[in-house]
Amino acid sequence: AVRATRLGAGHQLAVFGLGGVGHLVAQVARAAGFDVMAVELDPARRSLWPGARAQAPGPESFDAAVVATPSTQAI
Repeated sequence: AVRATRLGAGHQLAVFGLGGVGHLVAQVARAAGFDVMAVELDPARRSLWPGARAQAPGPESFDAAVVATPSTQAI
């Protein structure tokens, strides 16, 4: 998913959902040099990622997004 963005270090990537897949995507993106912005509705999962938020930012706030949740409320 990170490679599919065709972007790299220094770009802003939004990850919607911090379950198993979303958390792994966020870790890979961070390791690749992305600035990761995570959006998660569940406070327990949100606490596992520093700076995670409960509401999605506007689309102008990130360069690409990975959706790792079936919840339309998170997007």
